[in-house]
Amino acid sequence: MRCMIIVSCGGCKLMRIRPKWLFLVNLNRNVFLIFFYNDKRLEIVEDFSYLGILFNYNGIISKAKAKLVEQARRAMFSIIQKSRKLNLTISMQLHLSDTKIVPILLYGSEAWGVENLKILEQFHLKFCKFILNLKPSTPNCMVYGELGMLPITLQAKSRLLCYWSKLLNTKDNKICKILYKTILHLHNSNIHTSPWISFVKCNLDELGLSEYFINQKVTNLRHFKSLVKTRLQDHFVQNWNNSVDNSHKCLVYRMYKKVHCFEKYLDILPHNLAKTLCKFRTMNHSLPTDKGRHYNIERCERKCTLCDKHSIGDEFHYLFECDFFSASRKKSVPKYYFNHPSSFKLDDLMNCKIKSKLIKLALFCKTILSKLK
Repeated sequence: MRCMIIVSCGGCKLMRIRPKWLFLVNLNRNVFLIFFYNDKRLEIVEDFSYLGILFNYNGIISKAKAKLVEQARRAMFSIIQKSRKLNLTISMQLHLSDTKIVPILLYGSEAWGVENLKILEQFHLKFCKFILNLKPSTPNCMVYGELGMLPITLQAKSRLLCYWSKLLNTKDNKICKILYKTILHLHNSNIHTSPWISFVKCNLDELGLSEYFINQKVTNLRHFKSLVKTRLQDHFVQNWNNSVDNSHKCLVYRMYKKVHCFEKYLDILPHNLAKTLCKFRTMNHSLPTDKGRHYNIERCERKCTLCDKHSIGDEFHYLFECDFFSASRKKSVPKYYFNHPSSFKLDDLMNCKIKSKLIKLALFCKTILSKLK
């Protein structure tokens, strides 16, 4: 099917026959364009939704990302509602997020994944903090650590790079392959800088896979996909370890959180106790070490006010040393841990997998938090 395009400019009309799909850019605001299709005048709009993606006249994808977030928000509320009704585990809620929410957020990201994805990452983290009942100010490294998950930006990178590898293996007579070769030639000739191609090259260089871009050839797609996923995950884990080691909020957290993985206690314990223990582990409390930070008090001066030991009021002190909780401690924590306490014993206690021990520990943490509101 063909359409008639009439362009009016300064009182003159130019008529041409064009294919069904036509993309025009009006660089001169004084030029008045009129489009007709089957003798019907077409409306000129600022935004147009095509295959689920909202395109804007200026080529910026921000409105499309905002629309995807809004669609994902509806799915998020549906998952939360059903999770409460069916009493689903945290791991199951994360699985539903990966299969229902993330695909919405990353719809079409193979094309626009080079954009700033901060709004998507913030939304995904907001959901994760919500299901754990954590404060918005909770350090992201703690959320990633407790849930053992990866940032959504990594998934976007993986999808884009895998799409690039498939693009190399498509037939040469396909439009997408012709366009890619044209843009690549313009990019290599410094005639036009393509953000998409620059993104692919930069990420392959960072992952140590530069030879694929240089050769413009991927023979084994499955191996390439696995390689990209593994390298991206390894890079993130290194950065995560660095964040935990250098964050002043993670001084105690790093004693017992040394491996990036999903914490089993989140599924072993009942929801209320799992969230209580998670709050205690991730500084979602009012202990002196956290409370004094808001008043710019030096860490060495954030002392416990419940006992006479004049020790810093951190998680280690209240779990093993504070005399105020000695009675509760004897009921909940085995004597081995608070008799000559150490960071190794804290690590062992916090990474316990025995349900009975975890329940007593969570109840003890609940007692501490209720007193230090």
